[in-house]
Amino acid sequence: MTNTYIHGTLSGQAVTNVTTSKQEAPKVANMKKWRMFSFSLLFLLFLIPGFCSAQAPPAIAQSLADEGIGTSHKELLQALHSPIPKIRGMAAGQLAENGDKNAVPALNSALRDERNATERLNIARALTYLGDPRGASAMAKLCADESVPTDLRLMAAGELQEHGNESCFASVSRSYPLLTFLL
Repeated sequence: MTNTYIHGTLSGQAVTNVTTSKQEAPKVANMKKWRMFSFSLLFLLFLIPGFCSAQAPPAIAQSLADEGIGTSHKELLQALHSPIPKIRGMAAGQLAENGDKNAVPALNSALRDERNATERLNIARALTYLGDPRGASAMAKLCADESVPTDLRLMAAGELQEHGNESCFASVSRSYPLLTFLL
């Protein structure tokens, strides 16, 4: 049996989404929630000064080069221990961009030692990109931690959602009533 679910109007006419079974209805509803959540995230990020700049940010490799750091495996592993937080995060990002799966143990060690929430997110993203499930776990912890700044929690939730993990949605929506209202 085919069911039709109305999910909006366009010039007075109903826009429909035809599904093949009642079992798909919750999936459609969940997709609508995540679309609205993603829109809300983008809207909030747009409000952050400098987030939407006219110029694209430099590539990680260029930013590291500007700091005098190369992109070899050895140099990036050393940069994970830099006293400058942004360099640690950029090193993790470059290791992920290089697809350096041999760096996973060093990234996990850096994640355990990292105290800066922004760089924890960057390291966790790198681990997730390289296929290590501990990255997603670390992002879920950041997302659930109410002491972490709003923008970082939302970025962690969005990143997890992009990888098919919706575990952060409930904790973020509980913490931000506006998001609950929008959904």
